[in-house]
Amino acid sequence: MDIIMPKMGESINEGTIIKWHKKKGDAVKRDEIIFEISTDKVDSEIPSPAEGVLSEIRFNEGDTVEVGTVVAVIDSAEDPKDSSKQSIEENAPSPAVKIPEQESVAPKVTEEVEVKIQKEIQVQDEKNNGTGELIEIIMPKMGESVMEGTIIKWHKKVGEAVKKDETIFEISTD
Repeated sequence: MDIIMPKMGESINEGTIIKWHKKKGDAVKRDEIIFEISTDKVDSEIPSPAEGVLSEIRFNEGDTVEVGTVVAVIDSAEDPKDSSKQSIEENAPSPAVKIPEQESVAPKVTEEVEVKIQKEIQVQDEKNNGTGELIEIIMPKMGESVMEGTIIKWHKKVGEAVKKDETIFEISTD
């Protein structure tokens, strides 16, 4: 599984790797922090999207890397037909997802949280392959110790079409 430099905001095109928490050959668990990045807007810890072994590190600490570039590779211990992945597939968003109209007053969501939501939606959308069926959107897991989140803003109204990579809602966690 390729680990890419995440997009930490609309105007962010690159990030600097400031620390690797794992080295080549280390076992990693899903959601375990593997490296930290810094951008001109935010510093962030990047969790592993899968369990496995960190088989390749393509950039060193201090290197500035363009968003979307593969920075590392994990040999995944997960089977592609794994049942946990099946539940993601079943909950994949489609262009016709209906969501309740709602706004909440809460602290501003961090860009890191918004990026994680976008990645979860993108993974689900890619697995859905544009079938057009209505799918429930699950609250994404934001980290090992985070058990809940507060929806602070809806970016879509009931009945609006949702395209790939569009923000649907923002959440705030502790």
